[in-house]
Formats: sequence, C-alpha cells, structure tokens
Amino acid sequence: MIVPDIEGYEPAAVPYQIEAMGSFREQQADFTQLRASLGTIKLELQGNLDFRTAVRSDGAVLKASGERLSDLGKFPAWSPPDEAFNLTATLTGAANSLNVSEFQLRYGPSDLRGSMRLQTGGTPRIDMVAKSRQLDIRRFEPEDYTAAGTSTTGAERRIPDLSIPVDLLTAANGSLQLDAERFISRRLLFEKLQLDATLNNGNLTLDGDSDFSNGGTSKVTLQLQQRPGNLLHSELAVTARNIRFELNQLDPSLQGT
Repeated sequence: MIVPDIEGYEPAAVPYQIEAMGSFREQQADFTQLRASLGTIKLELQGNLDFRTAVRSDGAVLKASGERLSDLGKFPAWSPPDEAFNLTATLTGAANSLNVSEFQLRYGPSDLRGSMRLQTGGTPRIDMVAKSRQLDIRRFEPEDYTAAGTSTTGAERRIPDLSIPVDLLTAANGSLQLDAERFISRRLLFEKLQLDATLNNGNLTLDGDSDFSNGGTSKVTLQLQQRPGNLLHSELAVTARNIRFELNQLDPSLQGT
C-alpha cells in the first residue's frame, strides 16, 4: 500500500479490514480490486504497485468515502472533524513523494477538485492546485481560534484578539493555489476567491483577491515570518473597494458593543 510515513501522524483507534484480488510477480502487484475499511471509511484501489525499491504506483485509482473523516487519524497540530466525505483520485509516484491527480472531494455541501503533490520525511510538504464551487472550512478550523477571537479587554473594544495557530505554520511546508466561487469561514464569507499562498519553514506569504457577499472587492497581501526568540513578525496590506458592512451579520467577536 502507498501509505506515506508522516512525522507525528497518529492512526485512529478503529477496526480495519483489507481484502485484495489480483496478481503478484517479480515484486509487482496488479490489483483488479483492493478493498479496505477503517472504522466507517471504505477504500477501494485499482491499479499497479511496484515493490522493487520503494512502493511505487504508475496510476492507481483510489476511491474513499466514510461517515467520519476523523477515522483517518490525526496530527499533532490538527485533527479532522467527524464529517462525512467522498473522494476519488489517481495516485502516481512513491510513498515518500506522491502525486495525486484528478482528485475530487466532497463533504457536506462543499466540493474541491484539482491536483496535489505530497512529500514526506522530516517536515511534510504539500503543494496543491484546486478549484471549488463552494468551500466551507468552519468545521476544519481549530476550536481555540474562535474562542480566542471572542476575548476583549473593554466595552469600547472593536478589534478582537485573534489567535494565530503557530503550530500549523511549522507543521508542514507547501503551496496552495485556490479558485473558489464561494468560500465560508467562521468569520468571513467570500465570493470569487482567488488565493495564492506559500509556506516554508514557518514563514507564510499569501495573496488573495475576492468579492464580498454584501458587495465590494478586496485584495489582501499577508506575510508571517518567524523571528528569533519565538517571535512572529506580520505584515498585512489590504485594498478594499465599495464594501458595505452589516454588523449584525458579522461574527459576534467582530461586532463590538
């Protein structure tokens, strides 16, 4: 099986089962069908695996679905939610350098499609290019992010304290190019979002363009840089046009009093 060795990954404590049909010769396996279950998750794999050096695939097709995404396991800085999902993808490469092409993911009313490259060993690296009609990430955001955002120090406070998940910045490297018609987070709703981000050694660079649901457009450039002494340096530039805010529609922590 192509199972990357990712530092800090902890499998879920759920029952599993594997069934395979195919042929094996000269350290190569051709699976007409490989089925596996992991808790509520069902996986199917069809294609060729080469065991002569590292485990490699020249285009195996993976299908996965389940009632709880959390049955896949968890990572030190992030745990998947109990969310139903459906995934199809084509896998090429080896366990330590895996290419995922033509992937299509659905969970709830959300969808995501595109390609990605996953490199493991030491700090993982994930590079993704994806599109979405609707992407709702509220259940994937860290729980303490919202809790920290509700903190205020006085009745006159208008800008809340925001918790930056530094652990996530150092958990992996990678890049993301995202084009989403509708993007929903716990704090904001974007239309026609275009996002280009890179993360290397805890340093984040992000450029985004979007429309707001209430009208107006925005362009954002964000840089987060790790500094000696466990300090985080940030630079943010925002250009907005024709934006109309309705306070009663914002996250409570952003409404003030």
